[in-house]
Amino acid sequence: SETKATVEAAKIYENGEGRELPVAEAEGETTTSVTTDFAPKAVFGAQGKVVVVDPCSFTRPGGAYEDGSFGPEQILCSESNLYPVLCGMKSAYHDQNRSYMCGMLLTSRAMYLPNVVFIREGEIREANVIAVPEPNRERALENHRSERECLDCLAARIETMLNIAAANEIETLIVNAYACGRQGFQPAQVIELFQQWIAAHPGAIKTIVFAVPRASFDAFD
Repeated sequence: SETKATVEAAKIYENGEGRELPVAEAEGETTTSVTTDFAPKAVFGAQGKVVVVDPCSFTRPGGAYEDGSFGPEQILCSESNLYPVLCGMKSAYHDQNRSYMCGMLLTSRAMYLPNVVFIREGEIREANVIAVPEPNRERALENHRSERECLDCLAARIETMLNIAAANEIETLIVNAYACGRQGFQPAQVIELFQQWIAAHPGAIKTIVFAVPRASFDAFD
């Protein structure tokens, strides 16, 4: 019943819509922290209205979750009902994306999935999920995209993610080392884009938690 309710209440932001959402002015500052915990564990330590970023597969619910793959999206699926939710969104989201790979930069078409149920060590907590695909710089360059196109795409993706969170009055956002590692972007590039958004919209999201692997910890810290 929880899965059905999330699918029915899900909202798809078409390419460009999330980035164009207005961000209301807020008082105070945005605080950031970094942890090597996986995102599901960070959910249980978060305060207020929480959203977790799912760097989702663009065309297949859960990516290779059923095949035993182990990445940020699969970790989220393993400790929640996110995978059946994503399967419920397949026709509306994943199937519609097949013609828009854009040389593996993909698009900023995103989903807001409310009240996903996370289960950890006998505890249950609901958190919202923003599913937004990571651009793949390595593959895009192989497909004759330029460095400028890659960086512009990354900027649009991060702004989309953060604007959607702010528009939904999120208090704590939990995100991975978005687009780093196998996707080919450097942590410094990602961090700078987050810093720019926070500087432009202080307090719009109270807390941002970076749940990153040890290899990226020092850069994000």
